[in-house]
Amino acid sequence: MVRWFKIRGRDLPWRRTRNPYAILVSEFMLQQTQVATVIPYYDRWLTRFPDLVALAGAPGPEVLQGRAGPGYEGGGAVMCAEAAVVGGARVA
Repeated sequence: MVRWFKIRGRDLPWRRTRNPYAILVSEFMLQQTQVATVIPYYDRWLTRFPDLVALAGAPGPEVLQGRAGPGYEGGGAVMCAEAAVVGGARVA
């Protein structure tokens, strides 16, 4: 399996990082749509919100707008809440 993956595995941005936040973002996005569709949204998200501190500090509407896309809107609210919990803020 490892040999097969080295030969045929796809080069995906979340496989090139060991950053837990970037991997978490990919997991949220990949639950809702196909890999090829996720890549540009993933790249834009990490440019706009590069870490949990940036995400936790962003206004809710900006986060939801950043998640606008094929089936992502609900995930934006979840990610915002998770960032607030990790960042120590209280979630209403």
